[in-house]
Amino acid sequence: GVNRLTRNTIVQLAPGKIRFFLPDHKTARQVYISGSFNGWSTMQTPLQRCDSRWTATLNLQPGKYAYNFIVDGKWVNDSYNKLRELDTYHGYNNIFFCYNYKFVLKGYPNARVVYLCASFNAWKESDLGMIRFQGNWVLPLFLREGTHAYKFRVDGEWITDPANKVTRPDGRGNLNSFMGIGDTLIFTLKGYPVAKKVVLSGNFNGWNSAELEMTKTRGGRQLPYVLRPGGYEYKFIVDGEWITDPTNPYSVGEGQGTNSYLAVKPNHWFRLDQHSDADHVIVTGSFNNWNKNDYRMDLRQGTWWFPIYLKPGKYTYKFRGDNKWIIDPANKLWEDNEYGTGNSVLWIEP
Repeated sequence: GVNRLTRNTIVQLAPGKIRFFLPDHKTARQVYISGSFNGWSTMQTPLQRCDSRWTATLNLQPGKYAYNFIVDGKWVNDSYNKLRELDTYHGYNNIFFCYNYKFVLKGYPNARVVYLCASFNAWKESDLGMIRFQGNWVLPLFLREGTHAYKFRVDGEWITDPANKVTRPDGRGNLNSFMGIGDTLIFTLKGYPVAKKVVLSGNFNGWNSAELEMTKTRGGRQLPYVLRPGGYEYKFIVDGEWITDPTNPYSVGEGQGTNSYLAVKPNHWFRLDQHSDADHVIVTGSFNNWNKNDYRMDLRQGTWWFPIYLKPGKYTYKFRGDNKWIIDPANKLWEDNEYGTGNSVLWIEP
């Protein structure tokens, strides 16, 4: 996310420190700011009069926020902020981002225009214009956790980041720079000592078959990669042959469509203490459109397990073992369904 302001009504003074300005209301008696950062409180965050404008400074975590001003009891939008979203009252809220990263391209003093193009903005060529600052080109912005591919476009010429040694092929004969925000995972494939090339591919990189070539180690191959919390499917490509992760018991799909499944920072574990004699058990529900082949659970010491990361909210689910539907015997929360057999209910708290 990048702020789109026609006037500097929002200034980031330091990491996590945001100052708001409200001009054009010189005769106002009382001004508040209300937004997602204070629970939309109408009286919690007052602005102070400063010369001919109103101002407030907030300490915020990096991220996306919605807000509006309240001037003498009336809701007022920030007319200098182009970012806005519809609210539930036939109006709109202004949107701003608290930044956590800054891209810098050193040099190029004679360049007329420089753009940042990346996987997080669908590689749009003229969307994220960089700013000339102290002899360099810079662009602060908010980035979510994960791995991001990017390039700079200098007067129409695409270049990788000269200050970043991490580059990877895009599968079309070009290189992209890569950076990550968050904790680093180590994908590992043991064995295959005579393999010439091993590639990691998954839904986190569009199943690109050339981008993530793994490094050879004494015991096999490995690749560090940053992923934000969530659920991911992946495979290894060993000399052109697609294989699932032999050390990962969790999978989705069936037959040739089977992929290994990884939950990054799971916030729930499904558990079934019964049916240990079943050939296999899956857990499925509203979180995966009730797919009958996802997600395959792991049997450990007589108990079936499956880790998952779910966004806050309500979910319905069931287990399915040897083609038999099983309501969760350990969960007292359930609701009826159209078949009269009931579904278990799971709530994930914010």
